[in-house]
Amino acid sequence: MKIPLTISEGYCKDWGVFEALREFMQNGRDETRRGSTFDAWYIPQKQQVRMVTKGAVLHRRTLLMGSGDKAGRSDMLGKHGEGYKIGSLVLLRNGKAVRIRTGTEVWTPAIEFCKKFDAKVISFEITGGRKQVDEVAVEVNGISVEEWETIKWKFLFLEDHGFDIAESPAGDVLKGARGQLYVDGIWVCQVADFVHGYNFLPQEVDLDRDRRMISSFDGKSATSKIWEALYMRDSDEYGDLVDRMLAEDRPDVEHFKYSWCVSEKTRDQVAARFVEKHGEKAIPVSTLSESRELEFVGRKGKLVKADGLREILGRKVGTLYSVKRDLADEIREEYSTVDLSPEEAKNLLLARDFVGMGTTENIPAIEIVDFGDPGVLGLRKGDRIFVAKKTLSNPVETIKTVVEEVAHVAGDDGTHSHVEKIHDLYATAVAHLLTRT
Repeated sequence: MKIPLTISEGYCKDWGVFEALREFMQNGRDETRRGSTFDAWYIPQKQQVRMVTKGAVLHRRTLLMGSGDKAGRSDMLGKHGEGYKIGSLVLLRNGKAVRIRTGTEVWTPAIEFCKKFDAKVISFEITGGRKQVDEVAVEVNGISVEEWETIKWKFLFLEDHGFDIAESPAGDVLKGARGQLYVDGIWVCQVADFVHGYNFLPQEVDLDRDRRMISSFDGKSATSKIWEALYMRDSDEYGDLVDRMLAEDRPDVEHFKYSWCVSEKTRDQVAARFVEKHGEKAIPVSTLSESRELEFVGRKGKLVKADGLREILGRKVGTLYSVKRDLADEIREEYSTVDLSPEEAKNLLLARDFVGMGTTENIPAIEIVDFGDPGVLGLRKGDRIFVAKKTLSNPVETIKTVVEEVAHVAGDDGTHSHVEKIHDLYATAVAHLLTRT
């Protein structure tokens, strides 16, 4: 019996031998999730690739385009119902011979002229008479040794590729395979931005129709889940590596910042490691100006350039703004001018006069206090400026603190406008002093 299919000879003209073999390999891999076993190997003496799936058979209805029973199975990739038909066509087009043994039948595809369609199409010659065997055995002949060498590395399950593989329930990391992306052990594409290679689970990514591309979003989500699994399983082995990728803003861990992708427990661990390395008073900052501002509130700014990591840490250990907000309510004692010593009053007046020479704007009221945290030097809350009484013993520290807080009229800590305002205050005041002398 010969069954012609409505697939023209030139269909999927950009596919090659790898893409064709991939379809057969993926079908076998999918069947293992139904309890079958799959094996594939190359026989150099015959220049033949053999792929055997035990515990499964092909039914004739699968020759219909779109016919299949994998729809709705997120753990399977062959969902379009056309894989082995197109694979056979492409192999034939490339001068290879294909034979499929299934159940009691042997299927032999060929490209032939069909009068009914007035065109060359692929057809399957089906013969019977075999003993019933619950397996699908595919033989592809005409694959040279040299050709196989260029193809075999794209199938992780065929042999040892020499990769250092870190396995996890969410997928595998292929160290030394920078940017090489596999799904279910079959190569898909290379994304050079990734630090490592990966083998994704089928349910974690959506492939395009030709299985040649993974969306950037899916890829970053899948790699983040893999690293989360490794990070939480063994922080001693993988902690520094993940921390470094987060600090370098690598796409491999970019989605650590999303709660729908990575758990709060994992982000808690990231924050705990940050505190362990840098101390309990360390706060992530984006600029040196913010770091200096934190010194005024008794904290230590740690420069974190990666937006994603800074966002994770900020929610867990705080930010410059949250620290200042919390400390603003921790004033233990307030002082009136009559409580100040002559030297303290003199230094406060000196600072007010200096800032007054640097701006034509009204200077907010400056209130002298003791903060709950002895490391805090100054804070601005709305139209009020608070200065720690202890700074008044040093005229330089008094001026620095008052200038820093007055400049907040232009913007928040570390912003360009805030820094520029500080510069303007100093420059204008010094220029005024020079002209006065």
